[in-house]
Amino acid sequence: VKPVRIAGQDVISVPNSPVDLNNNGKLIYTHGTPIGNTELQDPLIGISQKAIKLIRKVEMFQWIELQNSKMEKLDNRVDKETVVYTYQPIWSEALIDSNTFKNKVNYPNPVAMPVDGLKRKVGEAKIGDFILPVELIDLMTNETQVDLSNYDLAQMQSRSKTKITHEGKSIFAGEDINKPAIGDIRISLYVVAPSEVSVIAEQANGNLAPFTLGDKKVAYLLDGRYTAKQIMEMNSWLNPWMFYV
Repeated sequence: VKPVRIAGQDVISVPNSPVDLNNNGKLIYTHGTPIGNTELQDPLIGISQKAIKLIRKVEMFQWIELQNSKMEKLDNRVDKETVVYTYQPIWSEALIDSNTFKNKVNYPNPVAMPVDGLKRKVGEAKIGDFILPVELIDLMTNETQVDLSNYDLAQMQSRSKTKITHEGKSIFAGEDINKPAIGDIRISLYVVAPSEVSVIAEQANGNLAPFTLGDKKVAYLLDGRYTAKQIMEMNSWLNPWMFYV
């Protein structure tokens, strides 16, 4: 089988354990399931998870402004462009600044999110005997939602003046879950759980590290099981999974 070559070097396929120190300085391909060195916790919800990443997503019910342009014929047959502004409420993770609205008086949004989002990740993970650096951990994107439907809300409710209830797998903060009001929030929890990944990187002192490609430092990581050849065949659309220093 013809080996995959990158930057003039052959990519060597190796098992993730044991590490052969004779491969230091070489490009290697390996795969396996990263295992983190600690549990991750969301202090607001009070949940700990054995995960590579933990993400708290907070959405707030807010007004959004929509603009629609239309042309009107005037009596002198001159076309005039008229802009119509309409407003509708949506759930959004981003704070929407209503001060930019045409009608900011009747459609005001809160000036801040009452609860912030959260992103946490393990300080170190290992694929077999290889240490996976933080830069490659960042490329793991296989998120799954944590089901909070059976989570006891008493702790959160004790710290909140707003009514807290379940909404599917998420948590809703507001008076009426069926009729959300501007400023109500929805909290969801996601994790990147340990699952198989495929990596092309340089072996450096028994660890995985970015390698030089042109004027950049690069490493490849894909969620799932792929061969080195498949990874490089997907190179044309691989940019989101590439790490540049």
